[in-house]
Amino acid sequence: MLRRLFAAVCCLISLPLLANSTLPLDDSKALDLLAPANMQLFYAEPVALSAKPPAITTEPSQFIKGLKPADALERIKGGSYWLYAKIRNDSSNATWVFEPYDSVIDSLHIYLFSQEKALQLSSGYLHPQFYNLSYGVDFDLQPGEEMEILVFIQSRYFSGFPRMEIKSKSEFLGWRGTENSLVIACFGAITVLAFYNLFIGVWTRDKSYLYYSIYLVTSLVAWAAAFNGLAGWFSIHSYQTLIPPFFLTNFFNTLYFIHFLDLPKSHPRLARYSYGFAAFTLLASFSLPLMPPGIYMCLFQVTAAIWVLLALGCGIHRLRNGYKPARFFVAAFAVLFLGSFASILPLFGHSFAVKHHYLVTLITQTLDMLLLSLALADRIHLLRRDKDDAYAKANLSDKLAMQKEQAANLKLQQALSISEEESKRKSDFLRMVSHELRTPLHSIMSSAEQWWDTEDEESRRDLVDYISYGAARLRTQVDNLVILAETDDSNVTPSESIFELRPVLDRLCEAAKTLLHEDVEFHMVCDRDLPRTCYGDVYLTEHLIRTVLENACQYTKHGRVDFKINWDKGEQTLDISIIDTGCGMTREQEQMMFNDFVQVSRGLDRESQGLGLGLTICYRLCEILSADFIIRSEVGLGTHLNIRLPVSEKNMEPAVDLVDQPLGRVLIVEDNLINAKVLLKIIEHLGYQGHIAMSGQEAISNLEHNSYHVILMDIQMPVMDGLTATRWIRQRRITTPVVAVTANSDADVRRRCFEAGMNDLLVKPVRRADIRRVLEQQSAYQSST
Repeated sequence: MLRRLFAAVCCLISLPLLANSTLPLDDSKALDLLAPANMQLFYAEPVALSAKPPAITTEPSQFIKGLKPADALERIKGGSYWLYAKIRNDSSNATWVFEPYDSVIDSLHIYLFSQEKALQLSSGYLHPQFYNLSYGVDFDLQPGEEMEILVFIQSRYFSGFPRMEIKSKSEFLGWRGTENSLVIACFGAITVLAFYNLFIGVWTRDKSYLYYSIYLVTSLVAWAAAFNGLAGWFSIHSYQTLIPPFFLTNFFNTLYFIHFLDLPKSHPRLARYSYGFAAFTLLASFSLPLMPPGIYMCLFQVTAAIWVLLALGCGIHRLRNGYKPARFFVAAFAVLFLGSFASILPLFGHSFAVKHHYLVTLITQTLDMLLLSLALADRIHLLRRDKDDAYAKANLSDKLAMQKEQAANLKLQQALSISEEESKRKSDFLRMVSHELRTPLHSIMSSAEQWWDTEDEESRRDLVDYISYGAARLRTQVDNLVILAETDDSNVTPSESIFELRPVLDRLCEAAKTLLHEDVEFHMVCDRDLPRTCYGDVYLTEHLIRTVLENACQYTKHGRVDFKINWDKGEQTLDISIIDTGCGMTREQEQMMFNDFVQVSRGLDRESQGLGLGLTICYRLCEILSADFIIRSEVGLGTHLNIRLPVSEKNMEPAVDLVDQPLGRVLIVEDNLINAKVLLKIIEHLGYQGHIAMSGQEAISNLEHNSYHVILMDIQMPVMDGLTATRWIRQRRITTPVVAVTANSDADVRRRCFEAGMNDLLVKPVRRADIRRVLEQQSAYQSST
């Protein structure tokens, strides 16, 4: 409180001193009446803008004694003020100019009092102007003469910190000529750029050019209003032409850089933010009636700062992403960013105000427009260069294409030749498949039909042999086709389990002997150290050995076939040798044997039988089982095959002697009633007691009330499949051996069977010997546990 009282007293004391002080005029230096050292500013009674200038009825020095001093003009709210100054002409110049600038001022009423006369002049945004693009007014003051000046200032807001200077007319005209030349030059450059880019935009239908040209036009209107051009040239004094066009410049420039930088494709999020900002500036351009002009001007200054930062950020982002046309764009907004301080600094007070900041901002924005135009031109240049590069590359590509076309034509001819050969091979293969499947089917069906036509027991035994032979051949060919299809998948992995080796070898020998010609001897030699049980994929191992063994028997018409099995305990491998005295192969045939659909003899008069898949399947199975496969053959002398098959020796509990033990009960889980009855007959013939369940669910129900020694489980069944049923059995800790009986023999099914908890797997069609083997093995295991 004391401090305020002290300030008021000091103000009252200093008021007469200020009123009596005289400010000297120097024609080499302008006198700023609003400088802190010179300023005598007072509050005035507010009047309407359309009212007449207030009348001065007393001496100026007496008039101001009744006024309240003011520290500074209120920029945002505006208001009415009196400015007083007493000046003395200490120069030889007699003509002077009173020039307000750096702000929009609605009305200026200037009262000049000298000993000889009193003069009243008016200027400002709402009044006619003496000079283009300026609020300046002339007055005369003779050398050595003194004069009192009262200025009535009235404005709805001040766009910047206003300056009011008295300078000699010669100095004023010199600076005014320079400033007007710069302003007109900027306006001219903006006009030329606007029409040039509008023409390109219409011609190319490129939105970035169109928005850029509209941005230039709105900028031209906005700056013409700010420099009093619209008021002086066209008598347009509306605030709607003073501030809203600046918002429109932000709007159209934002749309320009969104399309120039291709933000919707390169950065959709930045594009959405930019579109949102553009929408805000468009709405703001129509919101002047909703708020005071000063607040509206501050809103624009903040919006302009955001606009510059947003554009600069988007440009830097695109430049970092490799968009080369953004380099001039970034430079343009960097210049505008530096120049915009001239407009923003007055917000922080008089000490930060830049003199002639309107001109500084106009020049920097014009440079920004020139750089933006260079950015558009640079984009055209880069596109043209890319087009030329693409054209050159296209020419080079055409030359290379012609060369490649010639080479491709040659390769195409070769490919057509190979394709014709492959097509012929596949046609031959299909004919062979038809022949090899229909031949055993013929023996089966014909023998079955003749069964009822004869009652001779010997003839019926022959027919049964024919049916058995045809079924065995049919099963072999089907197995070959399944294995071939299965091994087309490079992801096949062995399904390993413990198996007895000798029964496998015995089955292979029995099957091979049925294929021997009359004059061929068969010899099997096994190593004494051969392990009893091994660990590996018994299904693939058996198929591999059976394939090479059957090939040797089939193609040997005279002489012998030797089947030797040795055991290398150190490396845990089976060394299998098959030596025959058959027809042998040429070197060309050996090179082709690992291709699909290859037979030693071809055509309708071929002597050999089979699908021609034997060695192909052997080669693939050797890769899956990591076995070594070596073949040596000579035409007319025979073939020597050697396979080194890695397996692991595993010990298994010895089988329990079942001679004195009762045979067990077997549960047959099969949804096909005919297959189930066939299995039941085989089981009962072997001395076992069998029961049939038509689904996995029915099998589980039987296990809840009965116990069995072995379960023969089909895989594909309705209600509950065999895998699900087996998992359910194992989850209930039921240890009864489960043997899969399935028509699906691929590696995935075998793997899933063992993962579900099954003990063994039989592939349909099954033989009685296979059923006997698994029942004896699994019953023995069950008894031992």
